Amino acid sequence: MQDSADAEEGTGMDVEDAAAIMQQARQRAEHELSVSYRLLFATYGLLYLIGYGTVWLSVRGQRPYHGPGSTALVVLTLLAAAAVVVTVVVVGRAFSGVGGWSARQRRVALLSYGIAIVGVYLLEEALFRPAPAGR
Repeated sequence: MQDSADAEEGTGMDVEDAAAIMQQARQRAEHELSVSYRLLFATYGLLYLIGYGTVWLSVRGQRPYHGPGSTALVVLTLLAAAAVVVTVVVVGRAFSGVGGWSARQRRVALLSYGIAIVGVYLLEEALFRPAPAGR
């Protein structure tokens, strides 16, 4: 009988142990659900620096302006696609399993990225087309 009494006492948990476990669980959840903004900022910084720098170098000194070269647009497109993939992976990892308002916010953010990229290409197309002869 005494062995079973000792076994029951050994499975009990005091308040300090429970608080330590809860603190570890909270820290783990915060770490796993946090978005790495450093990685996102670095990714988009490289996109702007290299991608738009390539576009700028391709149009630099054009007289008259003809628009960016196809190589520069391909570089920009590939970097933009890579940035979107990194964003989806990083944000998706942090928000996986989260529903409701957070899921709607994530969809709106990803939709805004897509609209922004389409807007950039529409603007570039408008700049690429020559002005009408009457202007």
